[in-house]
Amino acid sequence: MILGMDRSLGLYDEGVILTGALRAAAGDIPHAGFYANYGPGVFYPVAILFKLFGTSAMVERGYDTAIRAGIVVFAYALIEGVAPRRVALGVAAAAFLWLFGIGFYGYPLFPVTLLALAAAALIQPALVGEGSMGRLFAAGAAVALTALARYDMGFVLFVALAAVLAMARNRRALAAYVAGTSVVFLSAVAVYAWFASLAPFWHDIFEFSIPSYAPMRSLPFPGWREIVASPDNVAVYVTMAACAMAAWLVWSRRAGLASRSRAHWLALTFTVLATLFYLKGLVRVSPIHLMSSILASLLALGALAPIAWRHGGAIRAVFAVVAAAAGIAALESAATALAQRAGRHAMVAQMQACTTQPELHNIRCFFLDRDRERAASLVAARTKPGERVFVGLGRHDKIHINDVVSYFAMDRMPATRWHHFDSGLQTSERIQREIVAELESQRVRFAILETTWDGIAEPNGSGRSSGVKVLDEYLRGAYSAVAQFGEIYVLERNAP
Repeated sequence: MILGMDRSLGLYDEGVILTGALRAAAGDIPHAGFYANYGPGVFYPVAILFKLFGTSAMVERGYDTAIRAGIVVFAYALIEGVAPRRVALGVAAAAFLWLFGIGFYGYPLFPVTLLALAAAALIQPALVGEGSMGRLFAAGAAVALTALARYDMGFVLFVALAAVLAMARNRRALAAYVAGTSVVFLSAVAVYAWFASLAPFWHDIFEFSIPSYAPMRSLPFPGWREIVASPDNVAVYVTMAACAMAAWLVWSRRAGLASRSRAHWLALTFTVLATLFYLKGLVRVSPIHLMSSILASLLALGALAPIAWRHGGAIRAVFAVVAAAAGIAALESAATALAQRAGRHAMVAQMQACTTQPELHNIRCFFLDRDRERAASLVAARTKPGERVFVGLGRHDKIHINDVVSYFAMDRMPATRWHHFDSGLQTSERIQREIVAELESQRVRFAILETTWDGIAEPNGSGRSSGVKVLDEYLRGAYSAVAQFGEIYVLERNAP
């Protein structure tokens, strides 16, 4: 994974993690200090690593790679316990190919998936009447840590594993699991409440994210054109088939649940997880948003492989087709990513790799596109450490995504708590007026505006203008352009 890593930094998703961790390391508390639709558990591990090893994209990539490698190891270990080694190797290989090919470094779904695998592994002995209550408490603690990273996925994981334990009719195990989740999660909430108000958290998640995410970000299932353009999109449908196949095999036995083997219980666990994680990903239907479901479905198929093979006939044939399709989708994703990265890295080699501008020391040996790097270098050179800057768009009445990573690259803190843009939030008049007030009160000298995404309109609420121009009008009146690099403009505050 290290050898094939994409050295270009993600502007939005990876930028959210890098800049959020930069702010957390500087003392800003997620929600209270800056807007976040993820939990503190996403930002603080990276922030702590920054404190230990220095603020660098290399540190975040190392953390991300370790998590991906851990998922592959867990996938192998879980299947190797119930199926032949070649099956475990096949599942681990498919997981590796997906995690190698998907990119999206630092994406919170990966630590969530690793914790889900750990929690699922911890409950397995209890499903066959073995294991200690300590293991169940630890499983609940893992679920609580998941919820502290992504509230929605933590809730889904809690429900999924609780349902599996309820099917095993082991009340003591279920009680220990619930206790582990409750103690760890509520303790973390109490610590957070000690240092910061819960009101911003309530706003970010319950007042904005939950009611607004689907209307503003939903996408339809990929059609033939999308699949032809990016064949790994077929995984959206293959995962549905894998869940259906696994569910049928799990429930096809006429014996009661109590007599099921370890393989059946493992398959049942991951079939439930894959199904519920799939429902979570239905807002934006794509391989990356369904990655937790895709990986869980691979483990369900791996656990059931020997059972399906013993059935023979049509069942074996259908299982083989579904498993082969899942493997081919993973292979295609990795092959496409490798080809794309090879082309980008060849260009970097021609530009003499690892010669990042000294002003952008946080990202040395990684790179942004040339225009963005030049704009960020200019602003970093003209500002002092600790000085705040603003990175925005050509228009703020409609938002697709925004450049969040440049703050981290420049090692400059955002001038606003609203640095991570979401349609429906920064497009509103209230938030735009707050941003204007922040820029004015701090007398922010430099801003970077970008028009790259101004014309992009997804088939959802983010593609429509809010009609609010407060921030745009302020920027036009208070700042003047001092440099242009392609579609990126560097602005400086007008003299009083």
